[in-house]
Amino acid sequence: MWAALRSLLRMQILEAIIARPGIDARMLADALESSAPRLYYHIKILVRSGLVVEESLGERRRARGPEATVYRARIERFPTGFLDADPRADVRRQLLVRELANQGLTHALPQIRAERATAVFRHEVMLESERTQIQTYIASIVQILDAARHRRHTTNGLGGANAFVGICISPVTEPTLPDGLLDQPNV
Repeated sequence: MWAALRSLLRMQILEAIIARPGIDARMLADALESSAPRLYYHIKILVRSGLVVEESLGERRRARGPEATVYRARIERFPTGFLDADPRADVRRQLLVRELANQGLTHALPQIRAERATAVFRHEVMLESERTQIQTYIASIVQILDAARHRRHTTNGLGGANAFVGICISPVTEPTLPDGLLDQPNV
């Protein structure tokens, strides 16, 4: 399963199939802005892993090509603890998060100059109450994102995403200077 999902594109394909059971390769290609032949390779890996099943419609519809086969996920959503089921999960999670963040930042950074995106990156010395407050805000943002995902899944919509949201607060493992000038009083 991990071998199948170590590609960000395959994770996107699986997410699209979960959102729209019975989707064919052409619809997937449109949703992911890719070509159907490019997706076939990745879909076959998902099928071999058992995460996706394919159903042929060729006999009923007399169709050929991408419309002749539809795909369904064997799972409705990624299970709780999906990333924790293996001792190597930390390494895999780090790689996945890094790849997702890099892809999102690649799209977001040009938008920051156009004032269409907001990005803040800081190392700070924080009180526990401040961290707790940020985590509360993050929980509210996650609820908004969950509502958007639920709406997309219930309408079977597969249009391209129109926003990248990346949120993280984590302890640093090595001593790191805070960002910004240290010329303020009481610092």
